[in-house]
Amino acid sequence: MGNSDITTHKFAVLLDRKVELPILMNALAHVTVSLIERLPEALKAETGIIDFVDADGNSHPLSKNSYVILKADNGNKIRRCRQEAQQAGVHFADFTNTTYLSTYLDQIEQTKSTKEENLDYFALALFGKKEQVEALTKRYSLW
Repeated sequence: MGNSDITTHKFAVLLDRKVELPILMNALAHVTVSLIERLPEALKAETGIIDFVDADGNSHPLSKNSYVILKADNGNKIRRCRQEAQQAGVHFADFTNTTYLSTYLDQIEQTKSTKEENLDYFALALFGKKEQVEALTKRYSLW
């Protein structure tokens, strides 16, 4: 029995392959935390966080769900996936060029003064039913 037999939901993250790795790791952390925090309470149980317990009784909490990291050629591809996720009702969180420099207060102001069409998307995290997430991400390859 594989994961497809016991899981119904999936995480996926798209990362812009042209962005420097330290920035992407920061973006990955932020979109993951933000996505999970923003999920409706009723859906949080579907994240599949369970305790993997070792032989000494130590708990190692992880999700039983698949979490794939995919690469996009550029921020516009991430933008398109974000729009498709929004239309499909799939939960998401994103990270843009306005959200990584200076303080978070400066980032808020920078984002507020930038039209969406001028944002450069670095990362997009998705969570939803496997079929929906896979339909959105099938054209992207593993990182």
